[in-house]
Amino acid sequence: MVKKTKNKPRNLNRLKSVDFTLMLITMVLVVFGLIMVFSASYPYAKEYFNDSYRFARSQTFENGDNKYGLLYHNLLHHLQNRAT
Repeated sequence: MVKKTKNKPRNLNRLKSVDFTLMLITMVLVVFGLIMVFSASYPYAKEYFNDSYRFARSQTFENGDNKYGLLYHNLLHHLQNRAT
C-alpha cells in the first residue's frame, strides 16, 4: 500500500524574514551613502552654490522617488499574484 504524502506548505515566516533582512541592509547602505554624499559635497556646495545641502537634498529626493517606484511595483506584483 502506497502512502499519500501531503505537500507541506512553505514556511512563509522564513521567507518574510529574509526579505526583512535584505530590506534592512539596503536601507542601512542607502543612509550610509547619503551621509557620504553630504560629507563629500558640503564644502563644494557651500563655496559655489552658497547652499551646503544642495547635493544631499537632491540625492534624498531621488532616493525617495525610487522607493515609491519600488513600492508601487511590489504592490502591483502582489495584486497580480492574488488575482491568479
